[in-house]
Amino acid sequence: MKMPFLDGVKMLIIGDASTRMAGIRSGKIDMYCEAPPNAIEWEDADSLIASSPNLKYVGFTYGSCAVIWYRVDNPELPWYDLRVRKALNMAVDQVEIKDTYYGGNADLVPWPVAQLAAFKDAIVPWEELPREVQKQFEYHPDEAKALMAEAGYPDGFKISVLCYQPQVDLLSIVESKWKAVLNVEMELDVEEYGVYTSTYTKKAYTDAMMYSMSSPSYWYKFQDVTPGNKLNMAMIDDPYCEEKRVEITNAYFTVDEKNRLMREEFYTYLLEQNYGLLYPGPHVFNFWQPWVKCYTGERTVGYIIPINSPNWLWYDQDLKEEMTGRR
Repeated sequence: MKMPFLDGVKMLIIGDASTRMAGIRSGKIDMYCEAPPNAIEWEDADSLIASSPNLKYVGFTYGSCAVIWYRVDNPELPWYDLRVRKALNMAVDQVEIKDTYYGGNADLVPWPVAQLAAFKDAIVPWEELPREVQKQFEYHPDEAKALMAEAGYPDGFKISVLCYQPQVDLLSIVESKWKAVLNVEMELDVEEYGVYTSTYTKKAYTDAMMYSMSSPSYWYKFQDVTPGNKLNMAMIDDPYCEEKRVEITNAYFTVDEKNRLMREEFYTYLLEQNYGLLYPGPHVFNFWQPWVKCYTGERTVGYIIPINSPNWLWYDQDLKEEMTGRR
């Protein structure tokens, strides 16, 4: 029997999240397969799973994370000192954020390489990281205070963080911890998205900025540590980073060597520098109806072309009619 492969696909742009959810729940949408920030996150996924047990779904690491990048190109700024950057990070309990804000559905160390199966050989597992690196993702207020005093800032300071409105909730978690532990006052520079984009592109923020990045999915591009790159938010200009970037780039087509260089020589170094405060990398979920066949939740089949999986799907119209009363 010939499979009823698709003869067309409608990709709907639905601005309202509740309408998108209602569409997949009611069967009027066949697939909900989206990238952040419109992807289904864990709270909504739990609701859909509970209310629509027939839906198929998969949860996965998307390879994005939010980062407060500290500008490290100005010796006059307190966080030019590595001790200060370490203190800022150890004053925030990232494990708690992962377990509470994200309900455990997140990766604790999302950078410099996303926790994706394809990149596992470039990653140093958590249990193999040096203890001092692990600490920057944990809550160590006394050590953080000691580092601040050692660096000459026992009474804290003010730091302005460029952001846009959807980032404020996440920033408020850090804002309260910095104030309580280190007497560091975070001033939020909340801009309309166009102004925010223009400001970070021109590197016109003075202290720090928050950026929700997907570059961990493309770690071998080194956009976030290359001088002059638009996505080098911390303004990093480190000769060792440049040396490793060149070595790994030269090994681009030698996958084992490229992964080895990252895992053994560069991964831990990048984390040790504390260039930014890394929020956990959230997991996202794709949902689809039972009548969508030959599908397991992928957005793409291949490496470059996005959203090409519908080429291989087929549609069980009889099953849809049995379940919904319509074809």
